[in-house]
Amino acid sequence: MAEISPNLYILQTFKNLHSLGDATVAVLEKSKRPHILQGAEHFPSTGGFIVAANHFVRVDDPTDMTGDQKMNDIYQAMGLITRAVREKCPDTTVVWTPSEVPRPEALWPKTATPRELLAWLEKDARFAGANILRKTFLSLVSNANDVLPVPHGTKGMRTFYKEAISSLRQKNVIALFPEGEVSVSMRQAKEGFAHLAFAAQVPVIPVSTYDQDGVLCAVLSSLMQPPQQRSDISAFADSVMQTIAQKLPLNLRGVYS
Repeated sequence: MAEISPNLYILQTFKNLHSLGDATVAVLEKSKRPHILQGAEHFPSTGGFIVAANHFVRVDDPTDMTGDQKMNDIYQAMGLITRAVREKCPDTTVVWTPSEVPRPEALWPKTATPRELLAWLEKDARFAGANILRKTFLSLVSNANDVLPVPHGTKGMRTFYKEAISSLRQKNVIALFPEGEVSVSMRQAKEGFAHLAFAAQVPVIPVSTYDQDGVLCAVLSSLMQPPQQRSDISAFADSVMQTIAQKLPLNLRGVYS
């Protein structure tokens, strides 16, 4: 089903600057895309847990991950998760964690040779707009009450974890995409969510999202309890991602096939 507008997510963000969650739910509803959510019974009745989902989107060209519907797809998946948590846990806030990390191939190569710089201009400079868009998006939602950006680099990361742990202890829900970048099949995840689960001692709910003939599908798995020892964090992160992969069609499992 065609989207109403490729800029629907921008319009709804401007209309809901106080809440990214409200914007995503609005995009889900206004796009009129059919959607199915399975396993909502796995959500507990109170907050204080992490939602980890694969970062699947539909794209026109997988080689550069572009497509008019890409950002709307992201918002629709976020909206489906946000709405489901709100229905199950009406007294909680779903806090999304967009990344401040720029698209690396689009960064100006400061130490490149003239030949390397020319190659960059011919191949990757066209992606610079993605980084501009990322900064614009983050500035738009900077005052929203349900956004906690993941900082670029180690600077600010301690503050991020401190605020995220505090939010979880206030019985909110932290929602994130461990892969960090959108994909048409699963990428290797970052382990930050597992470190957060360990530090806050909160469970994680794996969510598998995919498209089935134009229908947005989200499948929730059972709560996974956090690791009890720091040495188990990597294994826990891998187990969560494997659980997500198991509920996806085979061709979307990527590195977790």
